[in-house]
Amino acid sequence: MDFTAKHTPLRMTTLAALMVLPSLGQAAKVDPNLSDVQLAKQLAPIMQFHPEEKHFPTSIEYFYKHSVLKDKNGNILRSYPQSPDQFAHLATNSDDYLDLDDNARNVSYSAQAPLYAHVVRYNKNGTDYREVQYTMLFAYNDCEMFRAFTYKWVWDSSTKTNFAWCNFGRHEGDWEHASVRINAKTGEVTDVYTNAHGKQSRHAPKDISWNGNRPKIYIAQNAHGTHPSSDIFSYATVIDSDWSWASSGVTPAGLRELKVVDVTDDGGISWDTQNVVQLLNDHPITNYTGRWGLLNMDNTNVKMPSRNIPHVNDDHMEAVGQAIMKYTKLLNDYKVGTGPRGSWTTGWWDGEDN
Repeated sequence: MDFTAKHTPLRMTTLAALMVLPSLGQAAKVDPNLSDVQLAKQLAPIMQFHPEEKHFPTSIEYFYKHSVLKDKNGNILRSYPQSPDQFAHLATNSDDYLDLDDNARNVSYSAQAPLYAHVVRYNKNGTDYREVQYTMLFAYNDCEMFRAFTYKWVWDSSTKTNFAWCNFGRHEGDWEHASVRINAKTGEVTDVYTNAHGKQSRHAPKDISWNGNRPKIYIAQNAHGTHPSSDIFSYATVIDSDWSWASSGVTPAGLRELKVVDVTDDGGISWDTQNVVQLLNDHPITNYTGRWGLLNMDNTNVKMPSRNIPHVNDDHMEAVGQAIMKYTKLLNDYKVGTGPRGSWTTGWWDGEDN
């Protein structure tokens, strides 16, 4: 199988495709007088997963009912709570955490999984806005995605291969979000916000695909960051052919570049969220300020890449991964994995651009 080729979804007839595919750049507008619940449903996104995604959204209840609440030193505060009022007040430190059972990490796709929403109002530079923040909870963030640029002969153009590389980047618990902002007086959508690896991106409506008033949001494979399109999004260059140490024998023969990436694709599951939106505005879980998932999961045991990298010896790739972990600071953020805090504890909760 050629793992270097980009996944191509099955083709439909032209007529059928025109009937169901979202339009790019359609001006979205809603009734500005809708209630918060109505607004959240009117703008509810279609979430597009990668065809190789294995971990899907779950509910808040599933997570805490399969967890033991521990303080930052690992002492048990509450085992397998059944409601937020049984544990939220016990987490007095922001590094207290819900330690999810290992066998609860694998959550399959369910169309009925909840998409949580928070509606906020604010004024910015004289304009009144209403913003709907859509946030989803994953039980597990799988191994980080990389993109290798390889060659058989030095003068060859690069062969590009996307692959998951364990154990880089793993952690329990994963809160991800995207937001839609409207003009509170006219109901016109002014901005769509996506977020990946803690970095916010702001998009004009014309740069988003729409199904009526509903944006299509792409979910990155394994890391679950949100994006505006099907693409490869680069976040860090680990190895570059211009680096002096890259030609010193440390880098495997045939490897020209190595990047940390997010990968999105149209070929996977499309999650229609309109009927599963749940408001978080007054949910008792917002009283919990600790972490969702284990503290300091050890990711330093680097393994072979998840698929064959053309023109490169896989054993050599494993060795260079271990060397990166042991001798450099290039991927310090990926050496340990710690569960995130809830979306309601973040700076964007009061407005992405507030």
